Amino acid sequence: ADALKQYDTYYLGDSKEKVIYLTFDCGYENGNTKPILQALKKHNAKGTFFVVGHFLESSPDLVKQILAEGHVIGNHTYHHPDMSSIATKESFQKELDDNAALFQQITGEEIDPQLDEEIEDELPDDDEDTVADDDEIIDESANED
Repeated sequence: ADALKQYDTYYLGDSKEKVIYLTFDCGYENGNTKPILQALKKHNAKGTFFVVGHFLESSPDLVKQILAEGHVIGNHTYHHPDMSSIATKESFQKELDDNAALFQQITGEEIDPQLDEEIEDELPDDDEDTVADDDEIIDESANED
């Protein structure tokens, strides 16, 4: 965990435990998601898929398959903008909320709030501040069975 500090990041969990978290950025479906799901199933592994609005709109059946196979879906914002260009907490929150609403419309479930609650903790209280200095702030956690 201490080694991650130099990268301005963190680890949740027991740092002595040997675990690999598989995370996938699902912005646009280009034919890779189904083979990834097949490989995960073959090796009895679980992953976390961070989805954006375009992926939800264009691949709702894949989104449902990801959930049905026991993987976690995380909120990667609706438009996946350059986060350093978002000037207010409200604008940032709208990106998360719009994506979460579309996810719920498609699946009938709420997107895992644990995967974006750390993002909310990073948001400034002052609307004049920039939301994030880095391109993205995400929690790279995965579902444990």
